[in-house]
Amino acid sequence: LSLVATEKIMRILTSILLGIATLLPTSVLAAPVISSNIEDSGNGNICTSEVVIDCTFTENGVEFSCISDSPPPTGKPVPPFLYVPAADCNESITATVTFQMCNRNDNTNNQAIKLREDRSYYTIEGVNTNVDFTILPGECKTMTRVVEYQKCKVFPLYVQMDGFMPGLNNNNNDKAYCYASAFRKNKSKKIKPNPGSTVYTKQCEEKSMITDGVNVCNTSVSMQCEYEDDNGVSQSCIGPERDYIFTSVREDLCQDKKIYPTITYTMCNENGANSKKTVTNFNNAGRYSFFKWKNEKLTVPGISGLGGLAPSGDTQCQTFTYKPTIDTCRKNWPLSVKLEGNMRKSPADVVTPGTNSFCYCYLFKKAIVHKYPKPPVPGPVTPPVAPPV
Repeated sequence: LSLVATEKIMRILTSILLGIATLLPTSVLAAPVISSNIEDSGNGNICTSEVVIDCTFTENGVEFSCISDSPPPTGKPVPPFLYVPAADCNESITATVTFQMCNRNDNTNNQAIKLREDRSYYTIEGVNTNVDFTILPGECKTMTRVVEYQKCKVFPLYVQMDGFMPGLNNNNNDKAYCYASAFRKNKSKKIKPNPGSTVYTKQCEEKSMITDGVNVCNTSVSMQCEYEDDNGVSQSCIGPERDYIFTSVREDLCQDKKIYPTITYTMCNENGANSKKTVTNFNNAGRYSFFKWKNEKLTVPGISGLGGLAPSGDTQCQTFTYKPTIDTCRKNWPLSVKLEGNMRKSPADVVTPGTNSFCYCYLFKKAIVHKYPKPPVPGPVTPPVAPPV
């Protein structure tokens, strides 16, 4: 194949892979929770045990994990195992939850583990189920339950094995103690519906004290950020809240997905035609008006200097359109607009020093790209140790 033909095939394959990724639930096959413990009773008796929590569900014929990723630092939100459109939050998933309790004693300690029924259990939806097993070396006891979990909810899972090695305890359970436990809080998260192509506006009223009263300056600023999704539908990359997740992408595919929004910034004089008050933008190092994308102040003719916003006519609002590229491998894309200046009867008027006629309005939004991990590669499975003959 020629180089051109090869590149064309690669582009087609990449497009197919990205299309498949958009059809699947935003979930990954996270690894089960495995917790091993070596319990030393202080008298030479050492017990090695292990517990496992796993949870899977099937959607659109594909199996996914309902185990949230590694627990976050204290105070941080639980990473969701599934992102769910708001309209689907009343639905549920049929989950298969599996617990295991394992005896990992090896050939140097061929001892069975006897569980205490009052201290050995697994927990689903806050309900404990106690178990009473004797587990041979290298053996695992498996408990499987099918559970209906409502989407957009948090559900914890817990398992604990607590027992002793009867061959070594000499009628004193604490002399041959065995223990292991695992906990994981699992979460599916609601995705708020995209508001579509929406203009977000902030109305401002700035009052300045003067000798014989108050000067009031009424202004507004607004932003619109719109792009076409993979289906050609116009969507918004900013939302009603300040920080808005507008799209999701798998982290190993982000380099192949670019978004090309059209951003419209507007600042307006809202004083009204009868006021005859023109808003003139400041133009100095400390105080000025701007349109901003990321950390870049956009250079816009007529925004700074004395080309003010008259109270009526076509120049009542100043609008600027910008068309950047969003690299979805980057998470945060801030944008803002600020109007800062003063009022005068006409752009040619000179404001008397010390006269308070301040105008100010500011709006900030952050467009956020959510990246989720690719399915992990399963690690090697440790084979069970055969019990002694």
